Amino acid sequence: MVRSWIGSLVLATVVAVHGGSTAQPLSVGVGEPFSACVAALRQDLDQHREVRRETFDTYTRGAQDLRPLIDGASRAQPEFELPIRDYLARRADAERAAEGRVLMQREAGALEGIARRHGVDAATVVAVFGVETNYGRVADRLPVVDATLSRACLNLAKRFETHGESYFRFLTTPGVQPTNNLAEQAIRFVVIDRLITQGTRSEVGNRWCERIWTVIATCSQQGRSVFAYLGEAVGAWFDGAEAPSLLPGG
Repeated sequence: MVRSWIGSLVLATVVAVHGGSTAQPLSVGVGEPFSACVAALRQDLDQHREVRRETFDTYTRGAQDLRPLIDGASRAQPEFELPIRDYLARRADAERAAEGRVLMQREAGALEGIARRHGVDAATVVAVFGVETNYGRVADRLPVVDATLSRACLNLAKRFETHGESYFRFLTTPGVQPTNNLAEQAIRFVVIDRLITQGTRSEVGNRWCERIWTVIATCSQQGRSVFAYLGEAVGAWFDGAEAPSLLPGG
């Protein structure tokens, strides 16, 4: 079980690493051989010392090209067919959340090692593991690493075909960062909260969550106090005044 976790995390790390690369553009199209995609991912490892070549080679050597099968299965995933609240109601119930907390305590040492080595926190690992496999009870006939690698290659090819120009805009446009790390960090706590709390059950709850999360993320990025901002906003509401701005310098 732990080996499957680490195998998936290694491949997930490689995908994330490649997405944030500043190396030369890689030519990987939808019709390219599977080996070309693996080679493209491996080419970028020198830029990211946290993923060793030996580790990458160990998990990708002899991997099957499952792209056609994975692509078809992905299109039928329930998260693409159900409203998000219905999907979460099926996947993130109170019993599963409680089991996840027990697992976090029991596997604290292994989870700490994963967080230290791969930068993925314990709550995220357990949440994904619980939602995707019901804590190991749901097993597919496909090898975890082969399926993950095939998914990575599908993503890589399709993203380059659709957004190829945007990937390298940072080379010509000053101020544009070469990664999307800031955006991913800004929404990570939202994803974790949604998995743990099962989200909201009303439009009023949706509006509240989207607004308070926006305030928290924006104030964090600007180094402002969330508590102070909320205090000003509440005071403005009682005074019938305009809410304080979230724009920089506002």
